[in-house]
Amino acid sequence: MSEWVAQTEKALTNAPALIVATVLRVKGSVPREPGARMIITSERQWGTVGGGNLEYQTINIARSRLEANAAAPYTQLMPLGPTLGQCCGGTVEILFEMITHANAPHRLFGGNAEFCGILRRAISGVERTEFELVETGKPESAAFTIVSGGDSSNRDPASNDMEILEEQSSLRLPQVWVFGAGHVGTALVAQLSLLPCDVVWLDEREQYLNSGHGGVGPGGITTVVTDDVVGEICNAPADTSFIIMTHSHAVDYELCREILSGNSSFVGLIGSQTKRRNFEHRLKRRGFSESTIAKLRCPIGIDAIQSDQPSAIALGVAAQLVHHWESGFSSSN
Repeated sequence: MSEWVAQTEKALTNAPALIVATVLRVKGSVPREPGARMIITSERQWGTVGGGNLEYQTINIARSRLEANAAAPYTQLMPLGPTLGQCCGGTVEILFEMITHANAPHRLFGGNAEFCGILRRAISGVERTEFELVETGKPESAAFTIVSGGDSSNRDPASNDMEILEEQSSLRLPQVWVFGAGHVGTALVAQLSLLPCDVVWLDEREQYLNSGHGGVGPGGITTVVTDDVVGEICNAPADTSFIIMTHSHAVDYELCREILSGNSSFVGLIGSQTKRRNFEHRLKRRGFSESTIAKLRCPIGIDAIQSDQPSAIALGVAAQLVHHWESGFSSSN
């Protein structure tokens, strides 16, 4: 489950309604990309659309909509420079949608709930509006008015907005499988819960996995208790990133052998250069090619972080994963 969907479900347990604010379209220099979201209730908020006055005003507008019980979805165009006083200078269009207990089952879990299904269902009824600030001398307290941009019923389905939504709706979050629930595995899963990814965390020790991470958590974490972690690999989706850090070198090797037999572009193994050389030698004897063995990232993490503290290792691995995702799933170390 996507993190924003899980967080929305959780927020609705404590609030009668909320607003999902989504970056719909951008132009020029902006702090966040299309698809970035905030979840806003009358008292709290989660996520970010970019910070600064943009986010401050987004929260204010969302809460004004909640107070007015304005259920119709609509967009607002926010120029960052002239109206919000932010140096980026670009323009952000944000889609606001109200979610309540009554419409959540349909809007969140019907159709493609994994990513942007809510947007595709709402776009035909979106009212385009523009964001206009009344200068008060203090950007953080600027007042605003909403200027209607006309009837949205005749919007062209082939517009840039729809193209963005359709493109986003076909995406899914990066998948990460973490084998091992020791100190480093626990630190890594905590770090990954802060990132837009879905995590499957596997170990045979139920008490380790369930120490604060039972079931599906707000960070998109699914725990799997199994005595056969190697046998679970066949259930992993394509392009899954695998992180191997179990309590057993023998299990680590079997995991490496099985995963490298497939097509994964990211296979991370915790350990030293000595451990890598040992595994390389054994894999070569099993007939693995040099190019396949080269996919194994061991020691794992980024070179700039040398600390052996579990939290530091986790930070380095998370940074390596983000670089991997942003570089288009390159198989290089």
